Amino acid sequence: MKIRTVGILYLMGVVFLAVTLLPNTAWADWETVIPEDSLLPANFDTYWNYNYGWGDTHDGAGEAKMYPEQVSIDASGIVTIVAETPDPESTYPYRSGAIHSKMKMLRIDDNVTEYDVKGEFKAPTITGTWPAFWLTGSWNWPPEIDILEFKGSTTNHMNTYDGQWESYKPSIPDAWDVWHEYRCHVTKLNATDVAIDFYIDGVLLDTQIGSNFVWEPMVVIVNLQMLDDSGTPGPTEPTYYYARNIVVQRYWTDALGTPSAPLNLEATPGNATVSLSWDANSESDFSHYKVYRSTTPGGAYSQIATNLTAAAYTDTAVTNDVTYYYVVTTVDTGSNESANSTEASATPVDLYVAIENPSFELPGTTKQTNWGSVPGWSSDAGTVDSGVETGGSDGAWQGYLRGSDPAVWQLTDHVLAAGESFDLSVDSKITWLGTGLTMALYYDNGGSRVTAASQQVTLTSSWQEYTLTLNVDDVPGSIGKKIGILLDSPTTGADWIGVDNVVLLKTSGGTPDTTPPAAPTGLTATAGNGTV
Repeated sequence: MKIRTVGILYLMGVVFLAVTLLPNTAWADWETVIPEDSLLPANFDTYWNYNYGWGDTHDGAGEAKMYPEQVSIDASGIVTIVAETPDPESTYPYRSGAIHSKMKMLRIDDNVTEYDVKGEFKAPTITGTWPAFWLTGSWNWPPEIDILEFKGSTTNHMNTYDGQWESYKPSIPDAWDVWHEYRCHVTKLNATDVAIDFYIDGVLLDTQIGSNFVWEPMVVIVNLQMLDDSGTPGPTEPTYYYARNIVVQRYWTDALGTPSAPLNLEATPGNATVSLSWDANSESDFSHYKVYRSTTPGGAYSQIATNLTAAAYTDTAVTNDVTYYYVVTTVDTGSNESANSTEASATPVDLYVAIENPSFELPGTTKQTNWGSVPGWSSDAGTVDSGVETGGSDGAWQGYLRGSDPAVWQLTDHVLAAGESFDLSVDSKITWLGTGLTMALYYDNGGSRVTAASQQVTLTSSWQEYTLTLNVDDVPGSIGKKIGILLDSPTTGADWIGVDNVVLLKTSGGTPDTTPPAAPTGLTATAGNGTV
């Protein structure tokens, strides 16, 4: 664990009292981020999630669907994953299990120069079984490091993938019968590359190079896949894979002192929401942001959010027509917190059409791979690999759309009236091989969706805001009908785009002008024949 003080030392009979290091003094130490007891039932939910970070299947790398109920944990901290056939709940021949670390920021950078990942396993080695203990990129692939990977034999594949595979393949004849410790130690070599040392039972077996691994966050995965590269036929009886004593540590320094306060904080009002954005921190020891709020200029402020890694946040715990004042701080990897940013304020107002779950924050606990289970949103039948997952332009959750899946849509309660105009804005980006976003406003005509305005935008790999405008008078058939929103990926392939922060702003024809007109000036009276 991190040591920020010099403890009481007993040296040649002399007692040295503890001396606390001054704030921001350079220091370095090993930190345990996943402890040895993380697999105990009382600790599991703190450090681990079920399935993969991206869902419950891994197309092209196995023929089993993952289920939490295929993973069990005993009182001593031994995790058992069982693979069984058939799977009556899916088209996959096997049902099995996987776990992945909740920590997704395991990376080498300017301050973290080493990390160490190890665990003890008993792994099946018969034909058709594919157990693994590995690391992969939290947001990108590559990088990948395979520490344990048996593919239907007693040969363990210890691999590095950085665009090309590098592999060492020792034979472990008793891998199924005996607990063995599998370990990798990653060390920074330069600004882009790392060295990966592979060990079994404490013996160094091979060193590989990971090119462009620096600054790439990774997640730890334990899973039991079946078939594919592990051969056929697979077992017909249940297959078991055991794990215990998984430990993840990192070696890091805190030499840069207090981080800089965030710059250019902006607050944008919505209907019962305030959206905040600021310039991203580029310091090498950046960890996260905190957001504070007050209803009085200059504070006192109360913290409303922490652990934000994106330079944006949407505050939904606000009331219309109340002015709120915000500041944001930066926290570095040494837990040092910056001074407050400059203050920004906003007053949420009801000029926005109410959209249910506009930033896909609900249910906000697990990844959803079916839009039918995402509150507020619907999709026509056939959606198989799109829904909601972590991330997004606000650092929380995002919708993701697959090119080969149908569009998603939401019908609001707002009835269109003559003279109204609207701006639909959506944050979007390419998440994997996507190209564009189709955004549309439609009106409901007896259960049919009739397009009122639509456009297709070309996306980049960074979050951008895109806007679509509708003038109701240009679509007279829409008057008196409810307005809806439709989002789609215009391709037909296996690619994905992300969407977030859907806002429908009424730009005219909304709130009436309650200010009385000015009284006429310059009135004169001129007499005429029977007239004035």
